[in-house]
Amino acid sequence: MLKKRKHKFMAFLLSAMMLITGTAMGAAPAAAAEKSPPALKSCSANFGYDFRLSFDTSTDAEWISKITSVTVAGESWTKGNTSSSVWNNKSYYVNSDKQILIGEGFTDTTATCVISADGYKDLTLTLDKSNHTATVVTAETAQTYKITTAATTHGTVTVDQTSAKKGDMVTITATPDTGYSLKSLTAADSSGKNISITDSKFQMPASDVTINAVFEKKAADAEKEISIDDISVTKDSFNGLWQFRFKDPNYLNSVKQISVNDTAWEAYSFTPSTGGKYRIKDGSLEFAQKSYSQAAALKSGDVITITANGYKTLTFKVSIKDDKLTVSSESTPGDDMQLHVRLVGSFESALVNQKGYDAISGASTNVTQNKNSNASVEVALVKKGQDPQSSDWKLLNESDIRVVSKGSSVNIANRTDPAKGNDSGMAGVYSVHDGSVTLAGTPAKPGIYDISVTITDELGRTATSNTLPFRIYSGEETLQDQLTLANCTKTADGKYMYDMEPWAIKNFTLPSGDQTVVVPADVKAWYGSHTSGTYGKLGYAVPEGTLQPQTLILPKGCDLTLVNMDILSSVKIVVQDGAKLTLRDSVIQGAVEVENGGTFSMNYNDYGGGEFLNGASINGKLILKDGSTLENAKIYSNTNNIANGSEARRNTDPVVVINGNVKLKGKVFLRGDEAPTGTDPATGKSYTGQAGLQVNGTLTLEKDAVLAVFGGGKDATTSNGGTAIRLNGGTITGEGKLIAVGGDGHFGKGGDAVSGNGTISVTDAYLEGGASVSKSGTAGKALGDQVKLSGNTNRKLIDGETGSAIDYDHDTYWRDILTLPDLSLYTVEKNAPGEGSTDQEKPDVDQEKPGGSGDNGSGDNGSADSDSNGTAGNGNNPNGSSSGGTAGNGSNSNGNNSAGTAGNGSSQTGDASTPLLWAAIMLTALALMGTTVLWRRKQNAGR
Repeated sequence: MLKKRKHKFMAFLLSAMMLITGTAMGAAPAAAAEKSPPALKSCSANFGYDFRLSFDTSTDAEWISKITSVTVAGESWTKGNTSSSVWNNKSYYVNSDKQILIGEGFTDTTATCVISADGYKDLTLTLDKSNHTATVVTAETAQTYKITTAATTHGTVTVDQTSAKKGDMVTITATPDTGYSLKSLTAADSSGKNISITDSKFQMPASDVTINAVFEKKAADAEKEISIDDISVTKDSFNGLWQFRFKDPNYLNSVKQISVNDTAWEAYSFTPSTGGKYRIKDGSLEFAQKSYSQAAALKSGDVITITANGYKTLTFKVSIKDDKLTVSSESTPGDDMQLHVRLVGSFESALVNQKGYDAISGASTNVTQNKNSNASVEVALVKKGQDPQSSDWKLLNESDIRVVSKGSSVNIANRTDPAKGNDSGMAGVYSVHDGSVTLAGTPAKPGIYDISVTITDELGRTATSNTLPFRIYSGEETLQDQLTLANCTKTADGKYMYDMEPWAIKNFTLPSGDQTVVVPADVKAWYGSHTSGTYGKLGYAVPEGTLQPQTLILPKGCDLTLVNMDILSSVKIVVQDGAKLTLRDSVIQGAVEVENGGTFSMNYNDYGGGEFLNGASINGKLILKDGSTLENAKIYSNTNNIANGSEARRNTDPVVVINGNVKLKGKVFLRGDEAPTGTDPATGKSYTGQAGLQVNGTLTLEKDAVLAVFGGGKDATTSNGGTAIRLNGGTITGEGKLIAVGGDGHFGKGGDAVSGNGTISVTDAYLEGGASVSKSGTAGKALGDQVKLSGNTNRKLIDGETGSAIDYDHDTYWRDILTLPDLSLYTVEKNAPGEGSTDQEKPDVDQEKPGGSGDNGSGDNGSADSDSNGTAGNGNNPNGSSSGGTAGNGSNSNGNNSAGTAGNGSSQTGDASTPLLWAAIMLTALALMGTTVLWRRKQNAGR
């Protein structure tokens, strides 16, 4: 009987466990429903073509970045790389203003467009290129049917709408040519069935409709003639219009077409503000005086041709002078003006077989594609026999010159052998959007090529520009031959600037040389390019851990700034006595060694009062040797996020190493990178974040200097936080301030602020260990066990938190490299214990991070009988009060000092409700159930 009760109890227990487990495991949230896209705010043409769509992203800014495809009329549109890639074609592009540009390369006047985005419902629009509008199609939108007009002769047929819903009334307009009349007008549905037309109107069926009109010749009428003397012209300055009036009041009502220089212009119902359009209103013919688009307005020398029913064709020429327009009976376009064109700027050099003709992309985590030139086309129109003045020149795309493609070209010729023509492998491309000329193709042969442009306008005027050189390099050039003063530009101070040519140099010397190049001492600046984000490339990639086979030496007297350069891992830069190296918008993949008497700085402009900059990084290593100086630098690493050639790094070594006695001046900010992915073979655990600084000697902070070092560990990808400073028998001393913050460990250990063995003896020291987000992790220490803190040092020591939700509003970790750390967060009181006290100093239990009150919950969440080491909050503790600093390490049977995190009750990483733990319980329950079933079968078999 007892056994039966026991088995019933076990079955009950197992059922309860299954119920709890099933509830926990089944609590996974359902897939989120798709969200609705933002509302369409506006739609307009993009320079007269295509569609520019703006959306209300104030409620949902994420939709634009989630767009995966755009289909128009059932065909997938190609995503463009720039706004200029969308031009009356089948492409789309999302610009920086969160607008979508969609090409109008579909056949019909209207088309259905579907925009798809991850996590969102499809947005369906009806695009109408007759007026460049977009209409949102909802599920309730009634089906529409197309209305087409069959081809006809001797007249035109139009309808007031190109598509309509069943039951809509459609109006047909049939206009015979002069001398013809309408013979018949019919409409039929898609099956050929006739549709009744009454007073040129019909009711739309549930079918596509085709309109047919037949015109017949009528007895000839005498055509009227308009004389030049019948035309008067006035100027409407308020609306910016030229207004033409004719004595015959019926003439403009009979106008069929108006052309300018044999190009038909569009009849427009609104006030014209561009060329290519006209309006007839209140008995006047109106043209824009100025154009606010690429279509030029009327200009002197234009010939206007008007055809009107019942009238002879009227042709006259306009002349504009002193802001007055007059007409004449001439019919040949043109005037006494001469066209001039010039090409300004330069073309970036290229390498043979260079793909994409872009400079190197991405010394940061962003990869960018760059234009290959900064050349532009400018034009001037002056009277014949006169030379253009500087004020006469305008960008072609901003001028009133209307270019015709026939007779206009970008010309490329081999300078050495013009007879070969263009054998460069490149073609010139002119952009109507910004007036620039770029080059497309794959460079084929080394050499110098001359580039010019020839322009022909619609009045037949032709001009050819000056030439600009474009050079193609073989890629085998040596730095020794290229880095000479003869290839540099001398500046007013007698120094030189080197614009690196070609933009990528892999060879330092000939293979027989020692691969060492000395920078001329008078070179003060070395540019990879003059565009931020476009990099010159020096050297080549070598495997991680390999010594650099190439050496670039800065000799005494050389004060060099590297700008927009990517120094690859094969290169070691040596800064000798009396030399200084400054990095701006550049990246070091290899190593920089600063010798005795040398100085290093980066991301800092020392002009005037000085300012910190952005863009330069060290993915390799900076080594400061005995007698060197580090001053005013913002140093950060992307070593584990940027590939070394084709190899992913796994680098946890410190970014900066101090060997010997080194001075630090001004302010230096230093941060290691996030942890690499994978397991560290040395520890068998996940890699740590990169250490910031290692001191093997003595680093002396000059008076009022600031050194702020941060171990790698700001993102959830870093399991174990990096140490900020590692002392290898070293010393940090001086009359400055030291700030060290360990990186956060998101699944494991937080990084120490200062680890290793050595001494810190500075005026002020703010030391904070990194947090361990997981409750089961270990927080970083402010001070390692083997690190001594001088009694003369004012200090604030904070061990990291464990299992806590970090308050990023008051976080002391330097997260945003675009700004400097806020030094007001690292206050240190004058609390030095006094000279002679050099023993290890422990963090005070009442220390807390700046801005963090820690009073959001009770301090009884930790284990009451363990040596757990989390942070207690300032909230209510049922068994006693608890300060907001780090709780004591000893056990407490009453739970007064339990070291759990004072939180708000939210679940943290490491809680017992994790899926892995529930899975384990599930397996245990199944095993127990199986055992019980087997036991019962055995019992039954024995009966």
